[in-house]
Amino acid sequence: MHASELKLPKIPGVTYEGLYNGSGDRDFGPRVRGNSGVIDLLIPQSAAIHKVLVPQVDAIGNDIAGIRHPFVEAPASTLLGWNTRTAEFGGPDLCDLLGSMIPLPKTRAEAQARGDPRPSLEELYGTHEGYVRKVTEAARRLQEERLMLPEDVELVIQEAEAADVLH
Repeated sequence: MHASELKLPKIPGVTYEGLYNGSGDRDFGPRVRGNSGVIDLLIPQSAAIHKVLVPQVDAIGNDIAGIRHPFVEAPASTLLGWNTRTAEFGGPDLCDLLGSMIPLPKTRAEAQARGDPRPSLEELYGTHEGYVRKVTEAARRLQEERLMLPEDVELVIQEAEAADVLH
């Protein structure tokens, strides 16, 4: 789907305007091939505009498509593979070199106070044990589908148990 169609939740403090550098391929004249040659057109003509495609996201803001890691399937945060630049560095254009991690609110009251439309940790899991149970279920499902090794499943479960989610 095109970047402008992304249905990212309106997370407080996160700016997404679908801006990107789509300048595309440029034609510098007939004597330029690849990245070498003699430039005849100092102001190049546009040969093709880059089309930026992104996966759609769920209500938390995490990618829907692909194999979802247990920490995406049972999230404690919105995990984005991109970030936006600050104003002094050309923001709010996309800065795709750095991702983002935006923690979910702990309670519905906290979410409402911040104007955060995402579900809270309490709504998703109830307790820390509920969170660990959901992570465990997601990890075991991946193991059953032969997408995760047993030793990695155990590590993910240990990480979930040690996490500061609803403690």
